[in-house]
Amino acid sequence: MFVTCLVLINILMNSFLIYIWERVGENYPNQNFDNFFICIWFCIVTMTTLGYGEYTPTSIIGRIICVYIILIGIIVISMITVILTEIFIIRNAEQRIYDALELVDYKDKINNKIKELVVKTMKFYKNLLIKYRKKKSKNLNEIGNGN
Repeated sequence: MFVTCLVLINILMNSFLIYIWERVGENYPNQNFDNFFICIWFCIVTMTTLGYGEYTPTSIIGRIICVYIILIGIIVISMITVILTEIFIIRNAEQRIYDALELVDYKDKINNKIKELVVKTMKFYKNLLIKYRKKKSKNLNEIGNGN
């Protein structure tokens, strides 16, 4: 949002400077910049460093403004590139963190299943041991009674 506002403000401000200077600031007005929208087009093309060349300032001050527009364009394009790169890097890091959290969750589910299995196994062996002891004590009682 900040970069977008910066770009729009710079385009409008620099278009206005070119429009005023190339029309009024010269003894012989530059006919190429007689429309404000042409000045906006010139600023956009110059800021993106395309520079088609159909519109060029003729005055020294207009050319200085043009150099300023080029420098601002390079800075803004660099900022956009950095921001987009950071977004993709953060998304990649977020994906790795999400995958790690899924793995931890999967491990927790496996551990819970293992705990359930161990508890069920222990209950089974406990019941089996209880049955074995009952059967053994019943057999001892029968031997002791002489049956």
